[in-house]
Amino acid sequence: MQHFYAHSGRNADKSDWQTLQDHLQVVANLAKHNARYFCAQELAYLAGLLSDWERFE
Repeated sequence: MQHFYAHSGRNADKSDWQTLQDHLQVVANLAKHNARYFCAQELAYLAGLLSDWERFE
C-alpha cells in the first residue's frame, strides 16, 4: 500500500513523518472545534478534510 505524507522529518525510516491521512484528520478536527463559535462545525470539518486536495491534481 502506498502512503502519502503531509510532513517529513529527518529519520530515514520515516518514523517521524506525518501521513496525509493523519494530517487531514487533525486539520479537520481543529477546524470543527474552531467553527463552533459560528455553528459551522460540519462544514468546517469537511473543509479541513479537503484542505490539501490540490496537492494531487
